[in-house]
Amino acid sequence: MSEVKFRISKKGRLLCLDNRGRKVHPAKPVLRFEGFAPPHCVRAGKEEWLFHLAREELDPNLKPDSDQKLDHSPKLECSLKNIGLGRYGEARFRVELVNAGEGEVVGTLLPPFTDWAGRTDASPEHFALVGLQAYIGTAGPHFAWAPSEFLHDAFSTVPALNASAAASRKNPRALVRRLCDNKESLYLTASLVYESGGSFGRLPEARLKLKAGEAAAFTLHLDSAQGGRADALKEIYRVRGGYRVDPARYSFAQYRDPHLRWVKDQVVTWLNWAWDREVMDPVTGEYRLIESLKQAKKRFGGFDVFELWPFWPRAGFDERFQFDHFLQMPGGREGLNALIKKAQDLGTRIVISYYVWCETDRTDSPQALKESYRKLVDLALDVGADGVLMDIMSTTPEEIREAARSRGQELAPYNEWDPGWAESQTNLIGRIHNSAPMPRFNLKRYMLPHHPILRVCEPGNEGKVMRNDLVMSFFQGHGVEINSMFPQNNLACRE
Repeated sequence: MSEVKFRISKKGRLLCLDNRGRKVHPAKPVLRFEGFAPPHCVRAGKEEWLFHLAREELDPNLKPDSDQKLDHSPKLECSLKNIGLGRYGEARFRVELVNAGEGEVVGTLLPPFTDWAGRTDASPEHFALVGLQAYIGTAGPHFAWAPSEFLHDAFSTVPALNASAAASRKNPRALVRRLCDNKESLYLTASLVYESGGSFGRLPEARLKLKAGEAAAFTLHLDSAQGGRADALKEIYRVRGGYRVDPARYSFAQYRDPHLRWVKDQVVTWLNWAWDREVMDPVTGEYRLIESLKQAKKRFGGFDVFELWPFWPRAGFDERFQFDHFLQMPGGREGLNALIKKAQDLGTRIVISYYVWCETDRTDSPQALKESYRKLVDLALDVGADGVLMDIMSTTPEEIREAARSRGQELAPYNEWDPGWAESQTNLIGRIHNSAPMPRFNLKRYMLPHHPILRVCEPGNEGKVMRNDLVMSFFQGHGVEINSMFPQNNLACRE
């Protein structure tokens, strides 16, 4: 049960009161929309409120310090209804946002406790996560990473000001010390969970888009408890699942499988074309992979995984399809099996690649696609591979996993796109694609510390950029996937 009572005033401001009725946070509008003026509130009924919002534009004839605004189309209407306490005793409100204007509206609906973002008087205990933008104290916005289920939600937490902290506001250092002392501090949290309606733009901003007359629905959760920022994150996301998933129902079964336990220990993987000079001699066709793996082991402890990729960039030059390229590598199936065995003896797991578009370009028949899955499993098990990498996919089809199990073996699933929270129960490796900026805050890693995540480092990611990705990855507790393809643009692997 919350230690703070949340009330909404007649003017639509959120009141946060302790058990003596004292304010523990300044009264502010309960909701705001990016780029719009503070809402005008009308009481719509018992425990119901209606807010009118208009585009925020200053009248050029007004003085710079004037609070007066002008209303311009497009306009928004936002209804708020108290729907009672939630599962964890938190206050809950149903929110519906409607575009009441004539044009499209693009922006972000912001929950309470976010007005501090960008100010210089915030403490390190102030935190907000809006889509894939994280705000921590006065550090400003930083790109964040989150499970796909949470991309359109918003979360914020701020310290509640108790009597002693309020008395220390004139002394910032004393205030920070008090706020960081979990024994005498409270945090306030707001979670705005997207439910339905509208559409969203591209990441990382992923702003909400509402056409004229279109609506979007959210649920607002408000709560408080003893502690600070870290306690708030732990309670809301690890215990309550961000009010979107149930951590208690998460299955760790596949991570505990004796055949797949190695997946959790990945730190550095290597992806390269099969014909690259670090893998084979371009003239004689003799494999050089083992020599390259030994050099890597000597220099920094070695690669945990090598991803074998023979199809690119030769796809389409002749009539061969993906499995033909594997089987026509030096030594054929037997030679590839011997190479993989040597790599595994060095402590490097081998993952082979699969390209779904190679099959769908030929036919859209579901049966043909399933047949390609069967061929993939046959190939992977025959050459002794440890897993399969699914190009342009975020999940590995269960048919592939089941086919391997039917033969008494497991294939670790690895996908180009990052699996979500639910998918991570069966897709055991996460991936931060190099098309995205390097995140400074990783909510997925925080929620799923057992789930290995790899940051992709590709051509051009050399020098300071490469070092930044490596340092930030290790700092956040996940690994890296080093892609050393395109040798004309890249340093040699050993360099």
